[in-house]
Amino acid sequence: CALTFDDSPDPIYTPAILTILKQENLSATFFVIGEKLAGNESLVAEIETAGHLIGNHSWSHSVWFDFFPAKKMQQELSRTASALSEIIGKSPLLFRPPFGVINPALSKAVTRLAYHVIGWNVRSYDTMHQDPQKTISRILRKVSPGSVILLHDHLSSSPQILEELIEGLKRKGYAIVPLTQLISIEAYA
Repeated sequence: CALTFDDSPDPIYTPAILTILKQENLSATFFVIGEKLAGNESLVAEIETAGHLIGNHSWSHSVWFDFFPAKKMQQELSRTASALSEIIGKSPLLFRPPFGVINPALSKAVTRLAYHVIGWNVRSYDTMHQDPQKTISRILRKVSPGSVILLHDHLSSSPQILEELIEGLKRKGYAIVPLTQLISIEAYA
């Protein structure tokens, strides 16, 4: 299975996530919001230097994103890609839509930019549950071979969830691999 984190980077909790992943010798994918890059450039560089994958999660992650015309969506993705390229020296090919929705306008924008759209098949609901144990149990019930697990790295519970989830996945016999290994795609242009 593969671990993915949306809404990155977070100056408080992302470093804790990186520490846990390093201790476990694991790689994850971080889908970043362009607006959050300013002031967090060194953190994003650290994510990449540590061997994790970085993908595009739009510039604004606006609640209205799904209603934007294709041109505006394309501008948001290009702006984030440009900012990421300045930080890590690579242009991402991985894109996770805000809220996981692909509509005709977004499909057009993504096709124009040649992104790999990355969904998930295990949604943690970590942003909705107050109890980390409930989140971990839900993921462990839903996981299956080939799962892409959706997590977030901006919550106070994120480090605890990650530590216990890794332990639970190992107990169940799962290997945690990079997303590009799991689905055989390139992460960068």
